[in-house]
Amino acid sequence: RSVDMCLNAIQASVDMDNYTQVLSYLGKAEMLPDAVDDPLVVAQLRAASGLAHLDARKYRLAALKFVDIPLDVGNEPIAAMLSQEDVAVYGALCALASMTRDELQQHVTGNASFCALLELYPEIRELITNFHASRYSVCLSIMSKLKPLLEVDLYMRAHVDEIFQQIRFKALGLYFSPYQSVDVRRMALAFDMDLASLEKDVATLIMNGVINARIDSEN
Repeated sequence: RSVDMCLNAIQASVDMDNYTQVLSYLGKAEMLPDAVDDPLVVAQLRAASGLAHLDARKYRLAALKFVDIPLDVGNEPIAAMLSQEDVAVYGALCALASMTRDELQQHVTGNASFCALLELYPEIRELITNFHASRYSVCLSIMSKLKPLLEVDLYMRAHVDEIFQQIRFKALGLYFSPYQSVDVRRMALAFDMDLASLEKDVATLIMNGVINARIDSEN
C-alpha cells in the first residue's frame, strides 16, 4: 500500500530526527484514501504529527494530536514510534503547558478516550487531577518525581524544562488571578517553593504581562 510506504518513510525520518521530512510524508499520507479507514494508520499519523509539533515546540498543536489518538487499536497503537504510555505522558504534559482550563476540560479531562489512556500512567493522571483542583504544591511535587525519567526520554528530554516551566507559570497565574494582591510568603507555602524562586517567577510573569501586580516582600 502507498500508505505503508509513507509510514515507513515517516518512521525512518523520526529515527533520523528529520521532522521536515516527517511533515512532508505526513502531508502525502493524509491525502491517501486508505489512510483514514484504518485506526492503526490514523494513530501512527497523529503520533508522528504530535512528535513533529513537539520538536517545533508547538506544544498546543502537539497536545491536540496526542489526545486525539484512537484507543481501539490494541496494545501497539503506534508501532515502534510510541507506546500508549508515551501518548498519555506527552499529551497530558503538552496540554497542561499550553491549554486554558476550558480547553483542558474539553480535550483532556472531558475526553473519555484519553482519560482511559491516562489510567496507564497514574502519576500523570494525578498531576492532571491535582492541577484541576488547584493543588499546585502537589503538582510540583509530582513533576519533580517525573523529571529524572523525562530527562532521559528520547522525545521529551529536550523539552521537559520548558514544559515544566510553562506549567508552573500557568499555575502561578491561575493562583493569582482571583486576587488584587497576594501575600508572596503565603503563595510560597501554597506552592512549596522558596521565597526567592517564587519572586523570580512572579517577576517574570509581571514583565510578560501575565500578572498585573507588583512584588512587595516587606509587607
